[in-house]
Amino acid sequence: MREDIRRESRKLQIPDHPDATQLVQALRASPPNTFEAQKKTFEYLSSQLAGAPCQSCVSSVMILTSLFLLGFQPSDLQTLRNAPFILVREGENKLFMKPSECYIDRGEGTINEKLFTFVDPQGAIAQSFLVACGARSEPSSQEVVHTLLRNPQSFFTLVGGESALVATPLASSNRET
Repeated sequence: MREDIRRESRKLQIPDHPDATQLVQALRASPPNTFEAQKKTFEYLSSQLAGAPCQSCVSSVMILTSLFLLGFQPSDLQTLRNAPFILVREGENKLFMKPSECYIDRGEGTINEKLFTFVDPQGAIAQSFLVACGARSEPSSQEVVHTLLRNPQSFFTLVGGESALVATPLASSNRET
């Protein structure tokens, strides 16, 4: 709220920020339509968390606790988890996805990034909001297998053919030692 009207708004008992239900409704009705607006929106929502997490101490428990302190109920989080409000493609063919269908981009260039939709949260503050809404850092083994079985030819093409398939287990076993 602008400083010049804050005192008058208090006299009228107008809150500085909307409540959690209003935030959920607004996000569902009009998701941010540029990456810059999305970053600002997610940072704002994260900043409204009581005890908003710092960049080095983001944890799901802390985020969920903060969301509940703000007034977000489990039903609010479930609503957001299943609402397509995350912009994953800008421009003429904008694409919005649900947090439950996206993963947080860590910039590692893994094969999973070819098979699944990863989003750049543009900072840990925005990331804390996405995690609270159900976005995860990587797909489970079960999700990977399901994707492979759904379209094995596509997987084969995405990984670069037979030579990539032979190299993949070697790279994995080298990381474990």
